Amino acid sequence: NKFYNLAITEYQEANKLDPDNPEPLIKIGRVHFLSNDFGKAEQNFTAAINIKPDSIEAQTYLGRTLLQERKITEAQNLFNKISSETQTVKYYQGILAAYFGNYENSKKLLNRSIELGTSPDINKKAHEEFERLCDEEEKVAH
Repeated sequence: NKFYNLAITEYQEANKLDPDNPEPLIKIGRVHFLSNDFGKAEQNFTAAINIKPDSIEAQTYLGRTLLQERKITEAQNLFNKISSETQTVKYYQGILAAYFGNYENSKKLLNRSIELGTSPDINKKAHEEFERLCDEEEKVAH
């Protein structure tokens, strides 16, 4: 997509002008993420984290990228290290807890994601996953 390429070019120029600022690298990573180029997305998010290790945005996008690359354990390790109280982080922590069989913790994390409720899309997904876990629990109980 030529608009993605244009955006990447502009953000690369911004990165050259201010190499100590992680924002252009995060933006480049997001463009690569949106165009399904997860390898390049991972490189840019990692570079942004190297500049600013506490960047919740870069960490969250790196975790999402790792999930897309099927690097589930790496994604779980990363999301477990993020101590942010953001809806997105809690959602992915909850999804990964369920994936690894920790259903009680998953429900708590998904419920916390719902409580934080800043994104309608994440809210919907968290509700659906929470309901699915409750349904699975009910099936096992009977």
